Amino acid sequence: EEALTRPLIECTVDNPRVVEAAHRIEQGPLAFSLCGIEATVTETVSGAIGEGGRVARYDAPVIARYRTRVRCITLARGATDNVLFHLARSLQDVLVAHLLGDSQDFDVAYSADGLEQDPRPTLFLIDRHVQGIGVMEAADDLVIVDTLEWVRAILKGCSCNLGCARCTPAEVLERGPDKVGVLRLLGG
Repeated sequence: EEALTRPLIECTVDNPRVVEAAHRIEQGPLAFSLCGIEATVTETVSGAIGEGGRVARYDAPVIARYRTRVRCITLARGATDNVLFHLARSLQDVLVAHLLGDSQDFDVAYSADGLEQDPRPTLFLIDRHVQGIGVMEAADDLVIVDTLEWVRAILKGCSCNLGCARCTPAEVLERGPDKVGVLRLLGG
């Protein structure tokens, strides 16, 4: 009878091994590079997000490490932590519909410092299953371009200035949205 919650999760990516070489994509004002890696992912669950965005924190986080496959989206320009968080969470929401998946099967994390070989800001589409279940392969060039364009369209189509409940995930609103920064990063 209680409302469903979802984990307050943070994923980090370490020890990458390239399994798909990086290639550049330019679609109008949208420009980024894509590659595929196998990496060690560390998941840290520090609480749960309940109905209406209410957050409950755990006394001690739950940590899991596993090896899996990751799609890396390396952005053409730098961005603040708030912009990258806003984009990652928005991309996560749109990818659920595009991949016809469950948000528990994958997560979108980010690093302002990118990967070892490329220090530009990077989004990581993480397959949350040990050794992967094909999320990286399903998120091909066309899917990534389409989802980024959808994120841009959702944000541009809303009349708010910074981000609101209609265009921005609740956890982003709690942390501090940056709609203008995300649109600038996406060329919109």
